[in-house]
Amino acid sequence: MDCGRRRTGLSTEKGTQVVLFRWSDNFVRIEQNIRSYIVKRLLPLAKSDLAGAEAVVPLGGMNSVIRIVRTKTGPGFVVRVFPRAERARLRSLIAIGKMLQSRGVAVPPTVDWVEDYSESHLVIHSERLIEGQTLVGRCTEAATAPLLAELLLPLHQTKSPQWGPPDNLKSADFSLYSFRRVKYRLRGVRKALSRAADKAVFEKILDWFTAERHRFDTVREFDLTHDKINPGNLLWAPGERKYYLLDLATVRYGVRTKDLVALYHEVLRDDPEAIAQFEKAYWAGSTDGERQQNERLWRWYHAYYHLAEAASQIKRARNSTARYVLADSDYHEKFRRHWDQLLAIINS
Repeated sequence: MDCGRRRTGLSTEKGTQVVLFRWSDNFVRIEQNIRSYIVKRLLPLAKSDLAGAEAVVPLGGMNSVIRIVRTKTGPGFVVRVFPRAERARLRSLIAIGKMLQSRGVAVPPTVDWVEDYSESHLVIHSERLIEGQTLVGRCTEAATAPLLAELLLPLHQTKSPQWGPPDNLKSADFSLYSFRRVKYRLRGVRKALSRAADKAVFEKILDWFTAERHRFDTVREFDLTHDKINPGNLLWAPGERKYYLLDLATVRYGVRTKDLVALYHEVLRDDPEAIAQFEKAYWAGSTDGERQQNERLWRWYHAYYHLAEAASQIKRARNSTARYVLADSDYHEKFRRHWDQLLAIINS
């Protein structure tokens, strides 16, 4: 499969990176410092020979510069380079990664990190390259669904009496926060539809979520969740026969049901056999109370999933064209599918 990467060696063509930099620093100097880090710090630290080493530039990435470093004499690495202002965020990500590893959640391990490299004051994080592929464009085989359960169960079994990011926990009303997210999504949809919007439909949806808020009354502790489960954040390593969790920036304490709804729709593709295999392994390691709470909150998060996806299609359509009309865009079909699914849940 073509992963959209360009091999360039340790020196990289300037034109491939222009969109990746938003820093007010000299472009050439930054590139030289990245190369210096790889050659003088990373490879010696990993006891890897420079001979035969190469850097790969992945396409995409707006908030960091990414290099994938491969060697002939040792492991590969993913090197992410951030501006100095991102130091606090990087510390948080490293702490989350260590916590997940201690709980038995498979995440790419950190190899090295430095907060103030060279006169460019670069913040650099390196992790071990996991040989595999994300699930984007791939169908998850039912036989590997239990391995997804092995990945997510220790994540969800990590508990907290408060919710939110691990380094910024909150004790406020979680149901109110969840309800505000609903209202935010609804406002976005209604604003985009403008004249085509049926006020009564939006009022009915809001009334439904209002009536369903009582389902949060039994939530006494919160699960550690990824919060953005999708095919791009799950990596299958065939050599190890295991899944890895990617993009830890969204990890937070919340309700596992949100992760599971997204997993069933976006990763397992609503395949009954794959879902059955996953549930058999997943719930065998959970308590009856955890399963009952998931069942209690399922309708809320199922409805919210479709609402959020409908709103996301509008946002993507808006970002893709200067003048956009939803009905004329390529996103209309996806929007309509999720909107209809939401209405079906509300009316059931």
